[in-house]
Amino acid sequence: MRRAWVNLGGKRVSTKNVSKVCNMKLGSRSSVRRKHHAILWCDDHQFWEEEKNHIWADFLRSTEHSKDTFELFNVFASELPDPTAENLAKYDGGIALSGSRHGVGDSEKLKWILELFDWIRKYHRLVSDVNVNNQNNNNDNNNDSKRVPRLMASCFGHQVIAHSLGGKVGPNEWTGLDGNRFRVGLDWVTLHQDFLNLSFVKKTIKELDLKLKFNPNLNLDYDRIFVIQSHGDSVLSLPDPKVAPTVTRALGTSDVSKNEIYMVGDNILCFQGHPEYQTKHIQKIILPRLVSVNRIDSETRAIAELEMAQAKGGGEREMSKWRNDQAFLKQLIRNFLDGQ
Repeated sequence: MRRAWVNLGGKRVSTKNVSKVCNMKLGSRSSVRRKHHAILWCDDHQFWEEEKNHIWADFLRSTEHSKDTFELFNVFASELPDPTAENLAKYDGGIALSGSRHGVGDSEKLKWILELFDWIRKYHRLVSDVNVNNQNNNNDNNNDSKRVPRLMASCFGHQVIAHSLGGKVGPNEWTGLDGNRFRVGLDWVTLHQDFLNLSFVKKTIKELDLKLKFNPNLNLDYDRIFVIQSHGDSVLSLPDPKVAPTVTRALGTSDVSKNEIYMVGDNILCFQGHPEYQTKHIQKIILPRLVSVNRIDSETRAIAELEMAQAKGGGEREMSKWRNDQAFLKQLIRNFLDGQ
């Protein structure tokens, strides 16, 4: 029997193996699918006008996800995606909820914060309803399961979710050397073992451990990481089980916030800090604004600027670790939003 050959990539390949080769090539390409993200932007200050359109895109994009698309909602202008399963399904890359110069206590004068509280509650109910429906389908051997895009929140978003679901938010219980409760700079965050045991975290560690073999200079310590901070309030108590019956877990702690990281069920991940920030955001936007409104004094600013300079330039080994920690958080949050 004669064996046929085709020319594939400049090589003669037996038709017997063409299907196998093509599947390999297509598989490697299709495994990285372009995704669409929703960014819920909550800061109305003009300082952010240039940055808000790409800060989250820069953070979530990577070489393999370079073609992802991002849809920005100005939450402070009452822009929010319709919280229905059909509408949210388009955001297969997940939803990010940003920080803000405002706090949950400003809801008395800012209507949009109340609207955000309501949106969070509707989103949480949707996740609960879909989970129940999926469980019923599994029990009936029905494979028609649905998935609600995951939600990741930082700082103000982290506080809004806790407040919306029955938790308590208030001024930082920590005080700096000058007696100021506002914290800006880099903080150590201790990760709980429950966090390190989550599937998307273990996947991230495995991926970075592989890189570590090829780059022994990486300074990776998964028990304790540096995270950029800028907040005067923090989550004092987690969501109330009576309001959010889904299990809420505290997963990270810092000297400033005992609830630095927490999750509500499997769909909501919250950080008090700002994994998405670069040092330039603190240096060029946050610090000038805080000084202009007398929120911090010159000494606090100087300390924060020193921490940012060390983090950016790697002047000290501990501070240079921030760059590796941010890479860890970027991959971790990406894996979470991807539903890993």
